[in-house]
Amino acid sequence: MRVVDLPINATEDRVVGTLDIEHVIKEGEKRFEPGVLSEAHRGILYVDEVNLLDDHIVDILLDFCCDGRQLSLSVKGSRSRIRRTSSLLER
Repeated sequence: MRVVDLPINATEDRVVGTLDIEHVIKEGEKRFEPGVLSEAHRGILYVDEVNLLDDHIVDILLDFCCDGRQLSLSVKGSRSRIRRTSSLLER
């Protein structure tokens, strides 16, 4: 089973994903760069020292764990979906 560590200094775009700006500039086409939640799909997202994370990041993680629905992200015309099948939040 895949285990993905969430860095303490993680930003929102690193957690949920963002538009790959480098690809847009070089290739002229939009591409979504997945975040840590996507990397941990069907695995475990290990969060050490939750109390050191930014409150906004903790809110994102808690919403994702408790929501039970898929997380949809929209980045200027590009759309990506991360489906939550199961999650484990560890301290």
